[in-house]
Amino acid sequence: MDILTDGFNILIFIIGFGLLIFVHELGHFMAAKWAGIRTEAFAIGFGHPIVAWRKGIGFTLGSGNRRLKERTGRGPRELDDEELRRLGIGETEYSIRWLPLGGFVRMLGQDDLAPASRDSSERSFNSTPVWKRMIVVSAGVIMNLIFAAILFVIAFSIGVRFEAPVIGTVVPGMPASLAAGTGDAEGLVGLRDGDRIVTLGQDPVETFIDAQIGVAMARPDEPLEIQVVREGSDAPLTFEMMPEKSEASGLLSVGILPATSTTLAGGDNEDAYEAIKSYLSRDGLWEAGLRPGMKIIGVDGTSVSSVDQFQSLVTASEGVPVSTRWSGQDGEVDIELSAQPVWPVMRAPAGAESQPGLLGLVPLVKISEVRKGSPNEGILKAGDVVLRIGDAQAPRMSGFRKAIAERGAGEIDLTVIRSGEFVSLKAQVVEQGLFEPRALLNVSIVPAWDIMRVAEPMPTLECDADNQGSLEAVPAPLSQAGIMGGSRILSVNGHPVNDWQELYRQIMEAEGEQVQLSVENPTPGREQRSITLSLADISCGLPLEMAYAMELPFDPIYTTRNSGGNPITAISMGLSETFNLITMTYLTLDRVARGSVSVEQLQGPVGIVHIGTKVIDRGFTYLLFFLALISVNLAVVNFLPLPIVDGGLFLNLVYEKIKGRPPSPGFQNAAAIFGLLLIGSVFIMVTYNDLVRLLG
Repeated sequence: MDILTDGFNILIFIIGFGLLIFVHELGHFMAAKWAGIRTEAFAIGFGHPIVAWRKGIGFTLGSGNRRLKERTGRGPRELDDEELRRLGIGETEYSIRWLPLGGFVRMLGQDDLAPASRDSSERSFNSTPVWKRMIVVSAGVIMNLIFAAILFVIAFSIGVRFEAPVIGTVVPGMPASLAAGTGDAEGLVGLRDGDRIVTLGQDPVETFIDAQIGVAMARPDEPLEIQVVREGSDAPLTFEMMPEKSEASGLLSVGILPATSTTLAGGDNEDAYEAIKSYLSRDGLWEAGLRPGMKIIGVDGTSVSSVDQFQSLVTASEGVPVSTRWSGQDGEVDIELSAQPVWPVMRAPAGAESQPGLLGLVPLVKISEVRKGSPNEGILKAGDVVLRIGDAQAPRMSGFRKAIAERGAGEIDLTVIRSGEFVSLKAQVVEQGLFEPRALLNVSIVPAWDIMRVAEPMPTLECDADNQGSLEAVPAPLSQAGIMGGSRILSVNGHPVNDWQELYRQIMEAEGEQVQLSVENPTPGREQRSITLSLADISCGLPLEMAYAMELPFDPIYTTRNSGGNPITAISMGLSETFNLITMTYLTLDRVARGSVSVEQLQGPVGIVHIGTKVIDRGFTYLLFFLALISVNLAVVNFLPLPIVDGGLFLNLVYEKIKGRPPSPGFQNAAAIFGLLLIGSVFIMVTYNDLVRLLG
């Protein structure tokens, strides 16, 4: 059924994408007809024709030129205008071709592959006045922009649903969690869940994707200003932060996720359904009866109307299981849930990676998922805890990634803890990316909070040791204890501890100013020793209270952008969106040149179709909105000053208008070859990136 659904979505989107190409070429075609230029072909796609039609010849499989020659004894170019009129044959062959990646209008005397070719006929492209040729060349771009504006107007008249610009999660240790308040917000640190983003830089933010794009397009190495409205505050609060490049996406990020509704994600999307099913299965919630699309309605007998209320009720239990009630298509179901600790992030001095943990101790790395299609399927397993990778013993998150990057493509040795046993194995590191290849295991990793072993401890922490509001680097509380990476903490004051939550609880419940930790070394002898920890000397690294949260994948909160039924407003919104996207497309090229946007993020035809099939699941108006985005991008890319595309041809005409003659044949031929090589290289690159994303 998935194949049928995906195939239908692909077909729908290819039709939509083909419509954009048709509109572009229709612009050139109509302008050429207006200018009196003889148009020989109007084609959607490249390669040999699948089907063609010519007035007086009719429909044919493949090109109709053979039938025309059988009828007249000559090819179409050998027949002049008068002969065509007398025979009732049209000058243009309309066709759909095998490779649906573009289209073209072939005009007499104009050949992109031989730009210096000339034709002496008065109806040829070369014989037409320069100003008319400028209109013909730019007409495709103009039509794409007009069509995009029309699509935007229709979409906004009906209403397009987007994720609301409300923060649902601030990722610990990321720039948003460390953002410094300015002006009226001076003294405040970090964005919070529930903050509504108002502006980013100087630009207003209406949807969460506006915020994501704004961050990704921020100037590298410059602080970014963000304004938010916080519950309980009437005036916007201003914060500054320095975006950093995400390893996962290759884009600048500040570490925020959108706010969510009370409905579990995946209820109306088959791909998302399978992903959420896998997520729920890992924690045993699928077996308990929890399903994608279910809605939380109660906790311990209390009705629930928001995710914040759900989180408050669950987290107030401080990890004690609570009874939750969910509503689904088949009725209601009761499921027992437990909140998990939100571990504090221990700040590291500049140049080192901040990590969640306690007292300078950091959990080991656990593999949460081996991605489908990875060469490590069957080698690594979800739940494996990494004790060694390459030469790195008990690495932290940063050390794990560094070991992979330094190894590069090929085999890498690992020792993992699996079902309580040490297992040695060899995994495969692959490199992905054409211009910026990254070494990956194709796995997802999380901290191993459920096993009481430590990674390489952090020697130094950055904190406000004297509560004066200034940060300084201080030794971690256990930095002098000589705890080795991979060590196991057995007990606190004689009380056994099996996980990090129990470690924290036993330390906080200890009487007196000292606690005794029993530690087992990871060496072959596994000798044990006792370490004394003075609680009175702890300045940071141990929170007085632990926060708790229940992490479940809820659907985002949506906001609908519409014109309120006012056609003038819809036109204004459509024109504004078109202008913004033109600016954003050029800005993207600037950020690629600066390096803050990776070339791996550029989308080609395969990627556009793949994204388009997902867009269709979000509804008709979002599909219109997405096609409008693509239409604007087609216009902008086509009008870049590059050989072969419309922008390069337009520059040649500007030169001809100024100089009174076209560029030399040698220059035009060299430029055409360069353009073909450049566009061919970009096509190969983005298609490769698309396939990596699609199959990775």
